[in-house]
Amino acid sequence: MVAFEDLVTDPEPCLRKLCLDLDIPFEERMLAQTASAVMPVHYRQAGFRPEKAAVPDLPARIVDYMAEDLTYCGYA
Repeated sequence: MVAFEDLVTDPEPCLRKLCLDLDIPFEERMLAQTASAVMPVHYRQAGFRPEKAAVPDLPARIVDYMAEDLTYCGYA
């Protein structure tokens, strides 16, 4: 499993491991993310955005509600 936070803050090693696990070659252009000209203009962005990895403070009732899923995803 690849943690989203790891992918956006340190993408190259995460992508290399993922490619190895999937038995596919790593390509440098994977690091460009959605900057490709084949993507619609309004969707393009160059590279990864580490600020998206920030975990917001959530009310306790929300964390309690999501506890099982958070544990399953490795956030416990």
